Amino acid sequence: MMPRRFLNLVMMDLRVSGSYWLSRMKPEEDLFYSSTPPRVVVADSAGHALLYDADDGSAEILPPINEAGESLSRISLRVTNPKRAVRPDALYTINWSSSANFKSLVYCNAADVMAWRWLDLPEPPYFYDVKEDRTIHSHTLLGDGKTICFSGGFGTYCFDTDSQEWTKAGSWTLPFSGRALRVPELCNLYFGFHGSNTENLIAVELDGGDARPKVLHRWRGFCPPHQNEWSLRKSSLLYLGNYRFCIAKWYVIYEYTMGLPLKRTAFSTW
Repeated sequence: MMPRRFLNLVMMDLRVSGSYWLSRMKPEEDLFYSSTPPRVVVADSAGHALLYDADDGSAEILPPINEAGESLSRISLRVTNPKRAVRPDALYTINWSSSANFKSLVYCNAADVMAWRWLDLPEPPYFYDVKEDRTIHSHTLLGDGKTICFSGGFGTYCFDTDSQEWTKAGSWTLPFSGRALRVPELCNLYFGFHGSNTENLIAVELDGGDARPKVLHRWRGFCPPHQNEWSLRKSSLLYLGNYRFCIAKWYVIYEYTMGLPLKRTAFSTW
């Protein structure tokens, strides 16, 4: 796996609603080791989407992703199809809270013009079972580079991006919370935050058949100075190469001044 040359950091501007800052960092200068620059797809709460190329500073308007508001409830994964000679990357996205509106952003022929298009994909089999909890708790891209795995109260299902077919891996759930990353350099293990304690990082072996995966390693994460006042809202994990990870966590801090509650935010990275 190639080490990253750059790290693109997107942060919300709490002073202006709906505004974000994009900062490019050179890990070898700022984080002490090297990082590769991905292109960035951004979408606002109204569904407007934009593709930003951090290499040359160019931006390309994409077709709207969906109806207003739903983009805030989506998870996404990039999948590379080596069979595509031009722009082989595709973005797969789904509503994590309902498993609805499964789509892919693909560069393809549209009315005799090559352009980016959102394509509708088949809904997961459990989507039509009204008794199932359709919330996606964790997801990952498997080692073949084409199969996306989703897990939750419904069990664990896999989607083959080539055949566009769903298969059920098992009634068990992955032990992660959010996205898990496969790292070939580290024995092809999958790394992510523990489902029962998102402060902790875990390593799991997944590509070993349909058996329930086991947690092989566990590392204790950042311990807030005042645990009763710090509430973890979001965690992000990025593999930088050379056996190193970047972890970012967003906390909401609840304090009291003169008997009145005061809420502020804090970020932790390591």
